[in-house]
Amino acid sequence: MAVADAAGRVAAALTDTLQTDPGPVFGRPVLIHGDCHPDQMWIDRGRVLLFDFDEFSLGDPMEDLAEFIVKLPPTPGGRALAAALPQANAQHAPAHFHADRLNWHRALQQLLQASRAFVFQLPGWQAELERRLARAEAVALELRTGS
Repeated sequence: MAVADAAGRVAAALTDTLQTDPGPVFGRPVLIHGDCHPDQMWIDRGRVLLFDFDEFSLGDPMEDLAEFIVKLPPTPGGRALAAALPQANAQHAPAHFHADRLNWHRALQQLLQASRAFVFQLPGWQAELERRLARAEAVALELRTGS
């Protein structure tokens, strides 16, 4: 993939995503981690321990869930966990779960990760950029078409 081609695709996916914004956070904003991903957590005796609190804020809990899902490794286990987490979250915290907002945040998080692949240019960055951008486009299409 040529990086020049990516610019137009990013702009289109971002436009599609922003046009499908499901609206403001429902209810009151809650405390969110703001940098929620597997490397920010440990599990100890069945309890989840969070650390790196410098981005804690009041916000949409779907942002944290989306970021966590998007940052899971693209392995069979990571994909299985990403598929299971939304339903588990909806069952555990139904007052804070909103599927449309989760998908909206997922699209934005994929675009953010695509940009980071370009900025940091670690080995395999072009494939990572393509993978992230393709996911952002797919989620943006789901949002636009309601499928």
